[in-house]
Amino acid sequence: MTAFTSTKLSNDDHAILYAYVEIKIPASSSSPTSSRIRNRLKSLTLTLSGHESISFPRGGMEANRTYYDEKSIDEALSITYFEPGRTYRFERSFFVDHDTAPFQRSSWGVNNQRLVAKATFHGLLSKTLTATRKVYFIDCHNDEGNEMIVFDKDVRTHADGLGPFSLRNRSEVFTVGGYLRTSLDLLSPLEGVTIVGLRASVEMRTTLTSRVTRKGYIETVHPKKVPFLSLDRRQVAELMATKKLQGGGEGVAPNGDTYPALEVTSRLPDDNHIRPSTVADNDAAVRFRNYLDYEIDFIDGELPPAGGEEREMIYVDGQKMKRFHVSIPVFISSCGCRPDSLSLPSYACEDPMPAQCVRERRQEAEALHDRQRDKGAFPCICTFTLESLLEVEKVSQATPRGSQGLDEGDFLPRYKSRE
Repeated sequence: MTAFTSTKLSNDDHAILYAYVEIKIPASSSSPTSSRIRNRLKSLTLTLSGHESISFPRGGMEANRTYYDEKSIDEALSITYFEPGRTYRFERSFFVDHDTAPFQRSSWGVNNQRLVAKATFHGLLSKTLTATRKVYFIDCHNDEGNEMIVFDKDVRTHADGLGPFSLRNRSEVFTVGGYLRTSLDLLSPLEGVTIVGLRASVEMRTTLTSRVTRKGYIETVHPKKVPFLSLDRRQVAELMATKKLQGGGEGVAPNGDTYPALEVTSRLPDDNHIRPSTVADNDAAVRFRNYLDYEIDFIDGELPPAGGEEREMIYVDGQKMKRFHVSIPVFISSCGCRPDSLSLPSYACEDPMPAQCVRERRQEAEALHDRQRDKGAFPCICTFTLESLLEVEKVSQATPRGSQGLDEGDFLPRYKSRE
């Protein structure tokens, strides 16, 4: 049994999930009259369902069904005999509302979707066969192909003692497990300012909503920070030296020299550590809001007070270290939003999943089973190497916005080694 989706054929109200089930009787099966009776179907159904479990921090648990749609395949019942060795294929389409609760897993709750095929055969003792495939409803805040995972945010602000600066974040794959380019430019620093540390983390703010027991009840979970970047004084100095050799940053001094600047590329935490942001208008009971949280450590020449160093302060080179926080609200997409699968290839502009695509995706998934825990899942961004993600960036920068996306030959992802 195989299931796939096509956002290109989604309308304003629904996403479409196409599913098919294949039935094949082994060629070694005998064919007497009794076997012919047993090989006739009594019923064949495809059921798409979602099941949710929530655990509230202050006590209480809920289990809910978040989606259910069952479809009968009546044309299969007209087949009087399934010939051994022959494959029979039946297809159905499911229309899923865009506001349906998406797939979710966290320490506070899970919401899983699955597709179940159930075939019951005639006979004195009716035999029922079932096949199950996991399905993932992915939260997307728009439907713009690869554009929806592109991120570029430039924060310009001023810090006492540090002066004006620019903190820019860019990524062509801004998803869970993706990557982020961070640029820090001092635009007009005060005399004596030296950056001695830079740290970044993803801050998750979680809310839980009751559906049944306490209708409308909401609990807020204590925010969780997951670090993904930490630079000490030596690393900051090396990056600034490298940036200077490359031409420097944005800030230019009156004498024509460039002010200190740095650029660093880091990997965002994977789906074992953070969750994607939740779209505002869907029916999720476990909701996540994400922020990029930066801490900039610097010294500006301020010496300890005359009475000696204060115990709770940190001193570097005999100077009081200061720390400035920057918090940026962001929408981090799911790691299921792969850049090579968000837009259909050019040869499939009408057929959402041609036979060639089905074969290639099945072979790719089978080859990667030893690289991920869920053998039924299509490989996600978390399995990509950083080098492959940066190749996506190179291709994207070479392709004008609004033109055709990645061609099949342009980008072949490489995956992390488990060795």
